[in-house]
Amino acid sequence: MTIALTQPSPNHPWDEEHIKALLRFPRYPLRLLQAEPWQTWLNQRGGLANIYKYLQAYAFVASQQRILAVILATPEATADFYADHLSISRTTYFHRLNELLPALAYALNTWQIDQSQTLATTPKPSLPQPLTSLVGVESTLALLTPLLLQPQVRLLNLLGHAGVGKSRLALALAQQTQFAACWYLDLSSMTSAAAIEPRLIELIQPAKPTLQAVIQQLAQQSTLLVFDNAEHLFPLTELLESLLSGAASLKILLTSRRAMQLYGEYEYQVQPLATPHPADYLTPSELAQIPAVQLYLQRVQAVNPQFQLDQTNAQAISELSIALEGLPLAIELAALQSKFFAPQALLNRINQQQRLNMLQRPQQRSARQQTLRSTLDWSFGLLEPDLQSLFSRLAVFAGGSTIEAAAVICASLEPQLEQTSSFSLESLPQALDQVQAGLMALVDQSLLQQTIASHGEPRFQMLEVTREYALQQLNNRGETLLLQRGYTLYYLRLAEHIMTWQAPQLFQRRTEMLQQEYRNFKAAIQWALDHHEADLSVRLVVLLWDFWTYYGHQQEGRQIAEAVIAQTASLQSPLRAQLLRLVGWLAHDLGEYTLMHHSFQASVEMAEGMADHHSLGLSLHGLGELAQMHGNWQQAQSQLQQSFTIFQNLEQQELQAWSLEHLGRLALSQGQFEQAYGLFHKSLDRFQSLDSSWGAIFALGHLGQVALYQADFAKAHQYLEECLQVSTATGAHRSAMVCQTLNYLGELALQQQHLEQASELLHNCLNLSHEIGYRGCIELANYSLGLLALHEGNQAQARNYLHESLHLQQTLNEQWRTLLVIEACTEYLSQHQPHTAACLYRSSEHLRQSLAIQRPPLYQAKFQQLTELLINDLANAKPLASLESTLDFAIAQIR
Repeated sequence: MTIALTQPSPNHPWDEEHIKALLRFPRYPLRLLQAEPWQTWLNQRGGLANIYKYLQAYAFVASQQRILAVILATPEATADFYADHLSISRTTYFHRLNELLPALAYALNTWQIDQSQTLATTPKPSLPQPLTSLVGVESTLALLTPLLLQPQVRLLNLLGHAGVGKSRLALALAQQTQFAACWYLDLSSMTSAAAIEPRLIELIQPAKPTLQAVIQQLAQQSTLLVFDNAEHLFPLTELLESLLSGAASLKILLTSRRAMQLYGEYEYQVQPLATPHPADYLTPSELAQIPAVQLYLQRVQAVNPQFQLDQTNAQAISELSIALEGLPLAIELAALQSKFFAPQALLNRINQQQRLNMLQRPQQRSARQQTLRSTLDWSFGLLEPDLQSLFSRLAVFAGGSTIEAAAVICASLEPQLEQTSSFSLESLPQALDQVQAGLMALVDQSLLQQTIASHGEPRFQMLEVTREYALQQLNNRGETLLLQRGYTLYYLRLAEHIMTWQAPQLFQRRTEMLQQEYRNFKAAIQWALDHHEADLSVRLVVLLWDFWTYYGHQQEGRQIAEAVIAQTASLQSPLRAQLLRLVGWLAHDLGEYTLMHHSFQASVEMAEGMADHHSLGLSLHGLGELAQMHGNWQQAQSQLQQSFTIFQNLEQQELQAWSLEHLGRLALSQGQFEQAYGLFHKSLDRFQSLDSSWGAIFALGHLGQVALYQADFAKAHQYLEECLQVSTATGAHRSAMVCQTLNYLGELALQQQHLEQASELLHNCLNLSHEIGYRGCIELANYSLGLLALHEGNQAQARNYLHESLHLQQTLNEQWRTLLVIEACTEYLSQHQPHTAACLYRSSEHLRQSLAIQRPPLYQAKFQQLTELLINDLANAKPLASLESTLDFAIAQIR
């Protein structure tokens, strides 16, 4: 049975087409219900949510209740989906659906309401019913609802970037507040402020066509008037003042991309939806709770009901929501493309700067919201010519700007930066005030976002989609090349200026500045690379040495530095030799020892060719470190001693201290702990006398390691904690040395039976090392976690951790560390494979003698216990021939 398609009437409007729209069947859009008489019918009965509650409570027969429940629970799904969930055939589903539709029509068309209660039950008679649910703004509504209801708040303006969801938020806020009447007026199609008054009269008081009659009507009860999309209609001051002064019980809610500049106006900046943090690892279920992801999934499933978030697409969806910057309009436009592109393909398009060329919205949307480009065209067209110019020029800033930077770079097409070294306000162009006013105006237009930096100065940032649009405008003006060169020169001078802040009390400020301007520094380097400005690129990369090395940016620093090296192959200069050393130390932290050797060897050859003893000594530090790690003791001793002699001859005290520090690492690797302690202490004394915090971090960390290996727990704790304190003070809390220190503090806690603390410290070390890519520290943490698991009797965990540690040492090839891991494996195997454990025991003893590596006193008692435990098996056990064969054997046994 089907329902005849008759002409609907106001009292009995429900036919098959509109019931299917109400049920959100594919091909029956909800916009069908925005026409009359359905819109009024829905409003009178409390909106869609109330209608669904009514139907769910209605006394349908059991089979009809079941099919209705499945349809309402999963709207916009296919017939196959519903049939499957009902465990019936597709034919039976359509049969029961045809029985349900007339029952629904009867239930809806016979729903009578008490007309005397209409005003009370529908306090917002003119609000349009949203077609989609609201996502991720619960806290915003919780803030705005009481604000709007405060007596002194008469005019509230919801401001924000194009596509940020201002209109949808305004509707939700209006629906949530309790006003006797609520009127809504969309201003987007109006061409002047003068057009508002006739529309108000038509909407509110058509029988008495005067503004005064409208005001009198508004004054009769508590009323909310919603003006949506008001940014292009200026001035509105006179009309708003007339309405508010004439109707004391009236409140006005605006949405706009710019403030009205009206006395008594309250402003609220609507922010994009929260997105995942790039560094966080979230399960699919956790990711689905992030508002930007939640909206994307909801909109994708509207066009593809079978789509699911799972392990295969979680990473792409996370990165996609970040790339879309939490903008609801951008998310919805991307979701529309999910019919054609998987999340990774969409992400690739966005990463190729195609945000502005996404598919259009359905045609029922206004023209200015059909694409991201059209929304920005609308905003750009509202700017005065001087603001259009400033807006376009600000696109050069990849990471936002200060007032000072904007004034220097944007106020003139010929910034005089070649000889500029001062960054005081007095040195800026006279256009500073003009640029500052322009920045504030662009913030008011929601084209810039303003934040306050930790030192109190304002900072201005574009969303990336806005910057992409602004760059196109800059290209159209023909100003891009000149502005970008000025930008690169500015950030070169700024880097030079920041790196003069060497006093310990300036470290925090320096760290903040480097982190704040990091994206701008990277963009400046990239511009220099793209335009083959070799001198600029080398100088910029070398200036950021500390940032790459100590602040956890080794991977990116290495990639950028290698790109500069490749482009400057013919350049022979101390700066390029320094660049090679930078790559060498970054490769050291990342455990890429082939690259480390190549870089330091090339630096040595360049230094010898230039007769640059200073550069030669620094390069020998790197080669000596590499030789020490691989057990080439004599070569390491020779190279490090040579570097110390060079710096003695050059009378460079700090670099002598670094040579001593490296010689201490050599002694530590051989198990010569007393000698290592003396060398580290000498280097620490020199570093501290010279206020060298970076050097002190390394010396303190290694002194703590020596004290731990000597089982001097009090000294170990003192040195390691001081190492962390100095690292935090300098901003180097993500360095490889901090990871090592966390590990040794964890092992110290294990030795003192503080097992929970040990687990927390070791997992912190492992997580940070994985995040940044410190392969040596990953191995170290796995080893220590293996010891913890052995202590707790968790054999399975111990096996997994130790196996990973052994596997990493196959490529790291650090002899002294490999022996420690093999001995931990001996302890593990002693419980269930004593003969194999005895073989490893004999191999370890043999290798320590042949390689001249002493066992740390910390582990001596444990090894003695193993001797007693394996006494019967040791008699027939024979050592393996080499460290490599012993390592391979251990891996095979502990797999």
